[in-house]
Amino acid sequence: MGFALGAGFRPDEVTDSNVSLSREQPKDKDGKPVGPQRLTVSRSIQLRTNDVMRARAAYARQAELLRDGVELTGTSVSYTFTGLNKLKPEMIGEANQNARRSAEQFAHDSGAEVGRIKTASQGYFSVGARDGEDCDDCGSSGGSSPFQKVRVVTTIDYDLG
Repeated sequence: MGFALGAGFRPDEVTDSNVSLSREQPKDKDGKPVGPQRLTVSRSIQLRTNDVMRARAAYARQAELLRDGVELTGTSVSYTFTGLNKLKPEMIGEANQNARRSAEQFAHDSGAEVGRIKTASQGYFSVGARDGEDCDDCGSSGGSSPFQKVRVVTTIDYDLG
């Protein structure tokens, strides 16, 4: 936990998620105990923060823990986009404007005029890695990339006259 605090995270952002103890008794070739029992304490630490770039920098420096004698197993980072509700109104407005422009271009190219909206549906929003990283198992969280792209799908049918 000292590593995370030293990297600038607040104590409430760092929690123990698992602590375990294992005992091993060294034995000779006949199975008789030799020497002291070996105790191994394993500890999992979880970091939850909104400071994405700080988390990314700390993750990149985890080799410092190895140099300090801390054995690491199974380190990972997962980024989850939490600002979707702030973006929705603007994205829906932009999608609607783009749909109208596309309809007008289609109508122009075919010698028609765009009329009223017949039907419209918002569809769905998706969040994924910005750079095209496939992440089917990530749901809509973006997975291992701190750089996210948000998309909205809308369907609008217009009358053409």
